[in-house]
Amino acid sequence: MAAAEQSVSAAGAPTFAARHLGYETGEPLLRIDRLYFDGEDTPVELAVSYFDPEHYSYGVKLRRRSP
Repeated sequence: MAAAEQSVSAAGAPTFAARHLGYETGEPLLRIDRLYFDGEDTPVELAVSYFDPEHYSYGVKLRRRSP
């Protein structure tokens, strides 16, 4: 893997995730999709994960570059 793109969104809990996280099917969870790329920028894997929103936090640092 040479690179990855990640997106974070809210989604209704699918049955398999709800069962493991102690939620009802359809209740809101955090969904994280990670698309991995090889050295030639070809997508090689998509990983989809669900998280309990009460036990997950996400932080990012944004910067502006001078022209």
